[in-house]
Amino acid sequence: MQAAFHLATALGLLAFYNPPRPADRQRLSIRGIFWAIDPIGSVLFISSTTLMLLALDWAGGSYKWHDAHVAAPLGVGAGLLLLFCLYEWKGRNDGLVAHVFFKGSPNFALSVFAFAVEGYDAPRQI
Repeated sequence: MQAAFHLATALGLLAFYNPPRPADRQRLSIRGIFWAIDPIGSVLFISSTTLMLLALDWAGGSYKWHDAHVAAPLGVGAGLLLLFCLYEWKGRNDGLVAHVFFKGSPNFALSVFAFAVEGYDAPRQI
């Protein structure tokens, strides 16, 4: 059912979505296009999430939490995530995360944090 809905949505967008081209659109060089996709931020984010998810998956049963197979990827992943946050905050003004959402109040940052921890279910001791 979900695949059918996804297919119908994709076909509908391809068939009927035809937005007007912006008149003030600038032409970018290949180098400009490459830097517009934020390769540094993308590598930092993908690496950090991959390592942290790997560590959390291994901690679920294959290894104990204090094992190096869990601690090392979790620590490196958290460090890369911190580098990503600092890079997006201070290094770019148009990176993967839109800065406009963080201006004015802490509501957006708090809601992102809430989304991140809403599905967390602490392991229960038997």
